[in-house]
Amino acid sequence: MEFIGRTDPIGGEAGYAQVAERTEAELQKIGATWIATTDYRTYAMLRWYLKDRVPVIEINERSRFVGYRDPGIDSIRGHTGLYVGREPDNVSPLWAATTALREPLERVDRRWRES
Repeated sequence: MEFIGRTDPIGGEAGYAQVAERTEAELQKIGATWIATTDYRTYAMLRWYLKDRVPVIEINERSRFVGYRDPGIDSIRGHTGLYVGREPDNVSPLWAATTALREPLERVDRRWRES
């Protein structure tokens, strides 16, 4: 069986175990109690790997949750969060519309079969 690289549905999830491990380490290091993302795949994979031990909230697509339970806004309000995002989402115009203070902490390269 030959895989088709980045467009392979299995390969698209490759590397998120490492992202989750580094995320957990950074949470401990900086004392963050929740995680913010701006893309669905990162949101879903962190929820999968972290098994709801830490709230993960996709901050840019709130309409996706219409009719679903509150993702826990009251439990994160006033607490330090950790943003985990992909490049180029880190330079999204969304950030100019917030008062969020961001500083780069770590970079993790996701790889599928060393590609």
